[in-house]
Parts: sequence; C-alpha cells; structure tokens
Amino acid sequence: MRVTEVRRETPSAVTLVLEDAGGNPGTFGFRPGQFSMLVADIDGRPVRRAYSASSAPGSSRLEVTVKHVEGGRFFTHVHRSLRDDDVT
Repeated sequence: MRVTEVRRETPSAVTLVLEDAGGNPGTFGFRPGQFSMLVADIDGRPVRRAYSASSAPGSSRLEVTVKHVEGGRFFTHVHRSLRDDDVT
C-alpha cells in the first residue's frame, strides 16, 4: 500500500489515505464493521493494529483514521514518521 496522504484531522487524529502501491486500479470493497490490519515496522519489529475504514465502500482509496492512545506506539509512528508517498 502507498500512503498518498497523511491528513492531520486534529492534534490527536490522523487519517491515512492509502492506495494500491502497484498502481492497480480498482476499488476497496468492504462492509461496515469490517477492519483492516495495518502493520508498521517500529524499532525493527512489526506492530499490528486493526482499524475500520473511514472512507466509503467502493472508493478507489482506503482511508483509515488513527486516534491518539496514550503511550500508543502505532499512533506515535503514524503521527511522527509516515509521510505522503511512503510505501508500507
């Protein structure tokens, strides 16, 4: 997945806009309540977190909003390290 945008919604919430890194056109089909497992390499170890989409089903991009959790390693990584055009 390619991070096409890191959108700062509030000081404690960041939305990741993701698309297929291979450039394959298509849509992200999902039903309300389904989640995606996001994985980030943090300090040399994979950290996994489950997030529900914040975009509409059938969109060509998948949006996931990550809220701050005190001491949260994943949020801290997303908030401080991820940039537009990163590939995960």
